[in-house]
Amino acid sequence: SKYPEYSALLNEYREGILLFDLTNTKVWQKAVDDTLGLKEFYTRNQNKYMWGERINADIYHCANLSIARKVKSGVRYAVRQDKIYSTEKYNAKELKVTSGNFVKGANIYVDKVKWELGISKDIKEDNGGFTFIHIKNILEPESKSLKEVKGKVISDYQQKLDEDWIQELRLKYSFSVNKEILYSILR
Repeated sequence: SKYPEYSALLNEYREGILLFDLTNTKVWQKAVDDTLGLKEFYTRNQNKYMWGERINADIYHCANLSIARKVKSGVRYAVRQDKIYSTEKYNAKELKVTSGNFVKGANIYVDKVKWELGISKDIKEDNGGFTFIHIKNILEPESKSLKEVKGKVISDYQQKLDEDWIQELRLKYSFSVNKEILYSILR
């Protein structure tokens, strides 16, 4: 009673902690713990979590042009024989191979070549090294797995739980905003 501003601050702090704890229980932690609800939410909204067109490729980074030509020739021969090219005779300084699925914008080397099956026609010089790409497959757009987008799905699920909770509270409790007081605070 002696310090009303301090009392109001403590009350605001207490209510903030209560709101945080309730929101954690109803929204944040629920989205993480409710695996069935998360899977159901993902299944209903699977079209929001799609891969664009991608390629499956090997990117060969060679130390010099001579090695790049030998490796490219070896890869071309292995592809014709329907075999996998062995890079064991080269050390890590001479040759580095990056394999995987790539979307546009994810890799500068992939973005520089035309997306068609086979080995890129040119050997590109890059920072003192030489690079070429072997595109093994062009993948059509498809849904990402829940494992691949779990963080984003949890975030979206939390947002939906929050919206549902607010809607439930608005139906259960009536409220009004005194606009005169609100605008006086804003001024």
